[in-house]
Amino acid sequence: GLIDNSGLGNRLTMQYASQLEMEGLWYEALFVLLHVRPAPCAPRLREAAIKGVLGRHAHRLRPAEGAEARTWPPQSPEDLVDTLKIPEAWVTECREVYEAYCRNTGRAKAAPVRSASGPNRVLDNHLKLLEMIQAHLKTL
Repeated sequence: GLIDNSGLGNRLTMQYASQLEMEGLWYEALFVLLHVRPAPCAPRLREAAIKGVLGRHAHRLRPAEGAEARTWPPQSPEDLVDTLKIPEAWVTECREVYEAYCRNTGRAKAAPVRSASGPNRVLDNHLKLLEMIQAHLKTL
């Protein structure tokens, strides 16, 4: 019979997306994550991975206006929905969590939560995500 290698394929896909994101290519990482296949043990793996990237880059998402609508990478929620076909509910949820975080911490919405550069980028992203989750849990 045919061997199911979806676990290996998903791991490779997620590792490649992680590398892209660490290089600042978060939009391309989203495209790669669209190829994650549902697994019996993790049917929402694709959704969780995409929401993770969206959450880490929610500060970059803003409505398209004029010439900005033609920039690369596309950074508006509309671009993610129209171009990549990411469900609007996922984009909206991640943006709302980030906005709630900004309200609770007094941070400006347009600014990133932390500067993520150099070898500490992965740690900074994890800390930023942890802070956002903690802030969101306080609103529940």
